[in-house]
Amino acid sequence: MSEQQRPYVDAVSMSDAEAHVYEAIAVVETTKEPVTRARIVTVAMLDEADVDEALTGLTGREAVSRDGDGEDATYALVQHGWTGP
Repeated sequence: MSEQQRPYVDAVSMSDAEAHVYEAIAVVETTKEPVTRARIVTVAMLDEADVDEALTGLTGREAVSRDGDGEDATYALVQHGWTGP
């Protein structure tokens, strides 16, 4: 997906859980470790059900991408608002 095709991520439209999960993904990405669901749960300090709901919302809006399925799935932010074009 090119930079021009990436969706705009409006933080105001995110739920609290989605904002925490989005930030948790950003934090884990900086460590260069795989961004797994388990790691997101730990960093976001949310329960698994809230993380699952937030990931569903964020991937549905294409703010977060998922690679793989199940426990082996990894996640990444689609748009980094702090990076240039």
